[in-house]
Amino acid sequence: MTSFRRRKFLVDVPFQLRFVAFRIILMLILSLSLWIFVFYPLQIEVIGDLQNASRGLPETNLPIPNLDVMIGIAVIFLLIGLMALFESHRIAGPIYRVEKKIRGLMEGNFSDRMVLRRFDNFTDLAPLLNELSEKMALSARAEQFVRETLTNKLKEIEALCQRGSASEASAKLNALRNAVRQILGEKA
Repeated sequence: MTSFRRRKFLVDVPFQLRFVAFRIILMLILSLSLWIFVFYPLQIEVIGDLQNASRGLPETNLPIPNLDVMIGIAVIFLLIGLMALFESHRIAGPIYRVEKKIRGLMEGNFSDRMVLRRFDNFTDLAPLLNELSEKMALSARAEQFVRETLTNKLKEIEALCQRGSASEASAKLNALRNAVRQILGEKA
């Protein structure tokens, strides 16, 4: 596979933003769960220990979430967002190229080869689309050959009719009719 660099990181903005947002929301839910089930109970326990200490009871040294923890969580959010963006590009980029290739095929452009990066998703689609493109090109050439052959045969028949050779024109027309039926798979 050919190696090439990304020119745009956001090739399918709605998909990629949903992809990144889902991961960030997931991380937010995990962080809130961590705070609700770990830090908040610890904070309540520490507050209780402080109240007990003011009454002369033994104190435990449990950590209270502080600014460092919040900064750490923010950095983790940022890293997960960036990782999700890169991963979304490995999905959206190939989909973008597949759509572009299909549009090209619909416009009759069979010569462009589709190439995906080594770590992209859907790399197995590129060879299939390239093979489809080759078969469509072959079919288009065969169709063009049949069209040209039919046009030439009809011109020959027209020339025979203009010269007054009705029987010869009729024989060529029947031969042409049989050839077309054979191509279409009909019985002669």
